Amino acid sequence: MASVLVKIKSRFDNKELKKILKEFPSVKMRVGWAKTQKEHNGMRTAEVAYLNEVGHNIVHNGAVVGHVVARPLLGLTCEENAQYWAQNWRILFRKYLAGDYDSLATIAQKFCQIVIQDIRRMVEEEQPFAPNAPSTQKRKKALGHSFDIPLLDYGTMIDTLTQEIHIAR
Repeated sequence: MASVLVKIKSRFDNKELKKILKEFPSVKMRVGWAKTQKEHNGMRTAEVAYLNEVGHNIVHNGAVVGHVVARPLLGLTCEENAQYWAQNWRILFRKYLAGDYDSLATIAQKFCQIVIQDIRRMVEEEQPFAPNAPSTQKRKKALGHSFDIPLLDYGTMIDTLTQEIHIAR
C-alpha cells in the first residue's frame, strides 16, 4: 500500500498512566492505495499517486517530451493536518478510555476516516497545487470534464483511498 504514516506521540507526566499505556496494544494505521487498485489506463493508483507526489518526466520513445510538476498531496496534507490529527487521536483515545467506544479498532477506523476526508478535501477544495498544463486542460475538455482540477481526472485516486489497521500486543 502506498501510504502515509503519521507518528503521533503523547507525553504524559503521570508515571502510573505511562505504566497503564505500556500494557495497551500497539495500534498501527495506514491510509493510502492498495497495490492492486488500478487507474482507467491500467496503471496502479499507488504508482500514479507517487509520481504525482514527487513529479516526473514524460518519456516517449526514450526521449523526454515533458515534465509533470510535483503535487505532493500526502506531504502537504500531513504537514497541514499533523497537529489536528494528534488532537483528534487524543480526543478519540480519551473517549475510548471513558467507555464511549467499545474497541481500539473502532477509534482507529474513525481516525483513518478523518485522514481520508482531509486528503480528499485537499484535492477537491483547497488545491494548493500548480495548475494543469494547457495540454492537460485540453485533454480534460476533450473528455467532457467540466472542471480543471489538478489531481482529479476520473476520481479514481481520491475515491479509492483505503485504510489498514493493525492492533498487536
